[in-house]
Amino acid sequence: MSKIPSDIKITPWLEQYNTFKEQYPDALLLFRMGDFYEMFFDDARKASQTLNIALTARDPEKKIPMAGIPHHALNSYVSRLIRAGYRAAICEQIGEANPKGLVERRVVRVITPGTFLPDDAARESAHLASVWPLKGRAAMALLSVDTGRLEAGTLSERDASAMLSAFSPGEILCPSNIKNLPEYLSGWNIQRSSPENFKIDNAAGRLKSALKTQRLSGFGIDEKDPCVGCAWAALEYLSATQFSSLDNVLTLSPLVLRDCMSLDSSAQNNLELIPETAGDSVSLFTCLNRNRTPMGRRTLKNWLLRPLMDIQAITRRQGAIGVFVEAVGECSRLLDSLAGTRDIERSLSRFSLNNCSPLDLGAIRDTLRIIPEIRSIEFVEPVKGIIDSLPDLSDLSKYLEGALNDTIPRNLSDGGLIRAGFSNEIDTWRDIYAKGDEWLKGYIE
Repeated sequence: MSKIPSDIKITPWLEQYNTFKEQYPDALLLFRMGDFYEMFFDDARKASQTLNIALTARDPEKKIPMAGIPHHALNSYVSRLIRAGYRAAICEQIGEANPKGLVERRVVRVITPGTFLPDDAARESAHLASVWPLKGRAAMALLSVDTGRLEAGTLSERDASAMLSAFSPGEILCPSNIKNLPEYLSGWNIQRSSPENFKIDNAAGRLKSALKTQRLSGFGIDEKDPCVGCAWAALEYLSATQFSSLDNVLTLSPLVLRDCMSLDSSAQNNLELIPETAGDSVSLFTCLNRNRTPMGRRTLKNWLLRPLMDIQAITRRQGAIGVFVEAVGECSRLLDSLAGTRDIERSLSRFSLNNCSPLDLGAIRDTLRIIPEIRSIEFVEPVKGIIDSLPDLSDLSKYLEGALNDTIPRNLSDGGLIRAGFSNEIDTWRDIYAKGDEWLKGYIE
């Protein structure tokens, strides 16, 4: 972080800005000022170059470089910053503007490559890994922030390298007291974390509290396994950067390779399993992908990168595929129904992280509409059992249908989210807003 030049007068707002910048020196500080998020000094220069936005100045002498983005386009610009390798601290106005004093502000979240969940992210996944290098082994945890899936285990260095290549995390957390990291961690975006977060005894207690369980053995995890420290380090980092609870992470799965094949990065590239870039059309995934949902695309990619080796699991999967092959009409109906669903895994995670928008509510409503259609399709086992296991959420669906307008606004501030007639209080305030001038004119007359 560059210090404020000594010849610049420190005003109250600049002192406030500097306080937050000192707290988050490794992030671009997006400082909310009215309808814009402003960046200053070196942050402004970096943002201007990365986002191709104007670099101006706050003062006539142009000693305070400044670059800003509209508040309603935050996700779009931040997405570009994250792809460029930056972190962003979002500093919001939390008080009313006061002409006689300073507006109260607070950093509400820190957006990082491993935790960013934008509104529309069909090609982006928020993947965070945590690795504790050991002698000849690696304790690790893999956290899919967009789905809330947390896996942990202690593997050989070769298997750990293959797992990281398949998972492709945006960031990898490592204990800060390990100076020389092993070769399999080279080339990744490494973030140093406090060794205290990796201490097994402390981590086990905090992890059990976060998962609301009395023992980790119920998840197939030994409480003395170093991977417990990695799992907690990942959850603590998510909570610290998103300033939220961890309600979207409900369970912990053991990360074991006896049930699936270990494919290192060379094997994945040589077999052309998945596209190397977004526009790459040559891959097995591209040839097989006929999924109608984002959840299906994620699942297919995971299946290709971690092929099954368990005979029983392979047989069950083949049995389900066989049902679809035989039931052509029912399969066609299912595909048509699935096309109307939305990425509710991501929407639910955004709710849990206090980073949701009205579009997430709309996604849940639209998806719940489809469940009765899916349940009405008659399949034989094992597909029948899968469909029958879908929960009955008709009450929630009815509530959302009655509460939300047919057209969902992108931002809550745009208004028009709640349907007229659902809330007497909201209807009253809308009436006042629409007819206030007319009422005041009549009152004066």
